[in-house]
Amino acid sequence: PMFVYLVALAFVMAVSAQTPPTVSDDFSATCAMRDQRGERHGNWYFDKTGRRERIDVTINGHEAAVNDWRIWNTTGSSGMNYLNDAESKFCRTEPINHPVYGVFDLLPHSTFSGKCNGVDDLFLYKDADGVSFECCISGKDAPVWVALVTPHAKIEVIFTAFTPGRPHASLYDLPAECTK
Repeated sequence: PMFVYLVALAFVMAVSAQTPPTVSDDFSATCAMRDQRGERHGNWYFDKTGRRERIDVTINGHEAAVNDWRIWNTTGSSGMNYLNDAESKFCRTEPINHPVYGVFDLLPHSTFSGKCNGVDDLFLYKDADGVSFECCISGKDAPVWVALVTPHAKIEVIFTAFTPGRPHASLYDLPAECTK
């Protein structure tokens, strides 16, 4: 009887370790981001529920701060991107012509693939169209890093701090130069 119990417990633990965790797409984070435009360090506020995002970064080690807001319409199908150079008070706007995607939308569709960083759980997703998603999770719901590769882009984010939950609404107040 004890042996059967231990085998059952081991099976439950193995299955639960292989189930992708749930990570909130509403969060505040300190991170480094890398993509085809270079490396940026700073704060990332993502509010999928409210269909908005803000990234405050320094680019490639330069001291100038850049603020980037993406605010989608009420249906989440398109929106506007505001890129503001805080020092020169110059804001460039351009339309967003795609729906809002959550950072961790592909996590529930991924599979456990072993360990990352020696101790954390790695989850992978790949599709036939050349999209791949990798996410290293510490504990139940703390992302360590995430990488997304599409036929058009490669994006990597390394988290140094992650707080789940909707960021404060005031973080999405645009500066005057972006509302002209």
